[in-house]
Amino acid sequence: RLVYSSVTGWGPRGDYASYPADESLVAAKSGRMRAFGLVARNDAPGFTAVQVGVHGAAQSTIAGILAALEVRDRSGIGQLVESSLLQGMFPFDFNGLPREQMIKKFPDRVQSDLFAQLTNADGMSTLGYQPVRTKDGKWLQFANLLEHLFQASIVSLGLTEEVLLDPKYEGAPNRLTEEAREEVRNMMLQRALEKTADEWMEIFHTNDNVAVDYVRTAQDALYHRDLVANGEVVEHQHPTLGTVRMAGPIAKLRDTPGEAGGPAPLPGQDTEAVL
Repeated sequence: RLVYSSVTGWGPRGDYASYPADESLVAAKSGRMRAFGLVARNDAPGFTAVQVGVHGAAQSTIAGILAALEVRDRSGIGQLVESSLLQGMFPFDFNGLPREQMIKKFPDRVQSDLFAQLTNADGMSTLGYQPVRTKDGKWLQFANLLEHLFQASIVSLGLTEEVLLDPKYEGAPNRLTEEAREEVRNMMLQRALEKTADEWMEIFHTNDNVAVDYVRTAQDALYHRDLVANGEVVEHQHPTLGTVRMAGPIAKLRDTPGEAGGPAPLPGQDTEAVL
């Protein structure tokens, strides 16, 4: 009846099974760093600091364990649930990693693909997903990938006349020449420097069509007003660390409400019981 799991770097079999389960190594070998090479505008790979493989593997493992528990309730039989850092990276690179291969094999077909139109060949951020630095040195991240969302952000930045009413930039953000795109980008970057991050956020919050937020550390995110208001952050007492603030349930289920457990067990704490 035991349901147990294993998360490796590369999977339990194959030529790389014995390689260390290291996020950076998997990113380098899989081509994720190569896909980020254009960011630095040279032929070198780009180091990817965010551990998306670890996150993806953790989430898929949890989903697999829940499915295995459902199977056990019906059959009485447990099973092994497996995932890997390599598998965990693919949800974040459904465009990048496969497209790197498709470009070489089917260059003509890829050029007409929707994702190809949303990806700048020079590696620069799309205008709708542009990070901007504000007057007080803080950073804001836009996420306005749809045309009407981008237009709303331009209006809130006070660039309606300069961008939306100028025929030169018709079709922004996606249907622009490279030169026109960079002119719009520079206008956004320059305008953002005129106010502090808090001043801009107060303006952006008046328009429901502007998707933007502060660039924060993971620790700061645990104090994000939306997460706190939605009850998605909880605090627990740890026997050695004291009060620990952590992510709580991110979904509210009516019939089976979730509850964040206490501190994680110490290494080996449950080994005897399991064996």
